[in-house]
Amino acid sequence: MTDSNRESGLAGLFCLLVVLACFGMGIAGDFVWDDHQIVERNPVVRTLNPAVHLGSEFFSRWEVEYGYYRPLVTFSLALDRLLSGGSPWLFHLTNLLLHALNGFLLFNLLRRFSSRAVAAVASALFLVHPVQSEGVLWVSGRTDLLATCMLLTATLLYSGRFTGKRWRYVLFLCAVAGALLAKEMAVTFPALLLGAGLAGALAGGDRFAGAAAGAWRRFLKRGAPALLLLVPYFGARFLVLGRLLGGAGESAGVLPNPMAAADFSTRLFTAVHVLGKYCGLLVFPRVLTIEYNPEIVPPVENPLSAAFLLPAGILLLLLIVMVRLTSRTPPAAFGAVSALGSYFLVSGLPFPTPALMAERVLYLPMAGLAAIAGAVLVGIAARLAPGRYQVPATAVLALLVLVPLGARTVARVPDWHDDRSLFQATVRDHPESFLAWYNLGVNQLEAGDAASALESVDRTLSYRPDYLPARLTRAAVFTRLGDSDRSLAILQAAEQDHPGHRAVRFRLVPALAAQAAELEAAGDGPGAAALHREVISLASDSLIGDEGLDGPGIKALYHMHRAESLFRLGKVAEASD
Repeated sequence: MTDSNRESGLAGLFCLLVVLACFGMGIAGDFVWDDHQIVERNPVVRTLNPAVHLGSEFFSRWEVEYGYYRPLVTFSLALDRLLSGGSPWLFHLTNLLLHALNGFLLFNLLRRFSSRAVAAVASALFLVHPVQSEGVLWVSGRTDLLATCMLLTATLLYSGRFTGKRWRYVLFLCAVAGALLAKEMAVTFPALLLGAGLAGALAGGDRFAGAAAGAWRRFLKRGAPALLLLVPYFGARFLVLGRLLGGAGESAGVLPNPMAAADFSTRLFTAVHVLGKYCGLLVFPRVLTIEYNPEIVPPVENPLSAAFLLPAGILLLLLIVMVRLTSRTPPAAFGAVSALGSYFLVSGLPFPTPALMAERVLYLPMAGLAAIAGAVLVGIAARLAPGRYQVPATAVLALLVLVPLGARTVARVPDWHDDRSLFQATVRDHPESFLAWYNLGVNQLEAGDAASALESVDRTLSYRPDYLPARLTRAAVFTRLGDSDRSLAILQAAEQDHPGHRAVRFRLVPALAAQAAELEAAGDGPGAAALHREVISLASDSLIGDEGLDGPGIKALYHMHRAESLFRLGKVAEASD
């Protein structure tokens, strides 16, 4: 075995052990949050037919208008489901293995233009940092894991030699295509290729200007042809989704990013503020959360406010330092170009993204940021203890950084064990998170704890009184508590505020039918008849709607209640029809 193979093997074992040490307890976790829609109840995840995955939206058959097209992810989830029978442990194990693989790929990529110490420290930082928890512990976070895996593979192949090895170039193109089919932000792949080209030229002894020119020439010759893959990619998106770009969550029940309706100056000031908060999480990740709604990250409209000026000043200083490092240090050059390039798409500047802020969007940029941090830590150790003491100094300095970060990651793992743990942790750290209160209430209701569910839903409505899903859940809580009058009153008010809304009608029609049955049992014939007529009207109106929106089960429910009410009114012939 050559020294290179031995080093690579040890690096792979190191990455696997680090991931198991930090995230290993996550294998015992359940499906949480969007996993129930994307994995458990998604019909696409029940087949391995590639055509089905290529022809389906990520939230298949669910009323979500994000415009996500990620067939490689749903195919991998379907494979896990086949092998595990739907048990979540294999889904979590696959995520952990992908995370370890990404650290391994990053190590091998950085070894092309940096020392073993820099590559080892950088890959360790990438693997243990707490902001990676969301992507690793959340099964639905596989989008970032798979896209990053494919992009690092493509960049590693791109950094090698293609001469006489056409199969390597074919693999490179396949890796880029795979990344695009895993997550939309993979369209930033030129940033990683340019960063790797710049770092390789600097490592070869070129000055920065010459290295930059050489990186561009290399990209135009080797990387630019991969841009042609965007044509079939966007074509497939248009055929499946009916549009080229994604949305910002316009569907009922999914609150859009407030930046979707903001002017450019507000988007700019808020984007700087959000980037400052990301920097804070990277340095001091004490509080992590799944929800960054406007109550937690309010939009910034005034350029003279501290919310803009403070992060702007810090970011300017960091940018100056980054430029100096980029011109001198190959791994920092790769890190700066790849991190900034991959983050730009989700920064909110080119267009509003579905989420105002989310920790998972840092997963890919962390590869570049870890490269910068690794180079800085090794450089500091070299200055503090040159010569033969440099290696132990690097190890000590790295451990001083990695151990606290790893401990925070380990502490975060139990929060992702199940829905209750996740949402309780969220409202504990951010009690103003109305969505976390809502999700906690739904979970409590499903567990049969109606009293606690009512408290949680009321907390949601105290922040967002018009949030329709919370109003509907509150009606369901009162139904569970046996107070059908209050439940029906809530649904009727919702129908007045949202006439014809499918989610409201779906709950209102059975509630009216149940109330009519109660009135009949109490001897109130006229009151029951009035409600039966209302059931007939609403059910008939709902059945006239768009045939493509409601499934056969929902339409059968309307037919059943309509027929029952017709029968109760003595219209037997119509009920039979």
